[in-house]
Amino acid sequence: MSRDEPQMEPADLYGREPRSSRSANSGTMLAAGTLLATLTLAMATIFSLWQGLDDRDVLRRTYAALESPHQQSQRVRAQVESIARQLARLAQEGNANAREVVEALKRQGITINPN
Repeated sequence: MSRDEPQMEPADLYGREPRSSRSANSGTMLAAGTLLATLTLAMATIFSLWQGLDDRDVLRRTYAALESPHQQSQRVRAQVESIARQLARLAQEGNANAREVVEALKRQGITINPN
């Protein structure tokens, strides 16, 4: 080789970029990948938070919609228990019809506490 010939790098022979520009490019690619991963994680977190808040709102509305039927069922239950107590008292006092009803209920597995 003579001194007048330009020196060629092996990367020049194969059409690649020199190492100095490759390392700068890989740093840019790494930053872009990190940014993309961060944005993806942030979007997933925001979506999960939004979905959770929406689910909480649905549960609150469902609970509010069930409150009125629950109160009504409590009133009906109190009325049935009152009737059952009065029926048990009548049976204890000797009313034959009340005794029959109480016995029929016992056969079905329903016991009445007169107190």
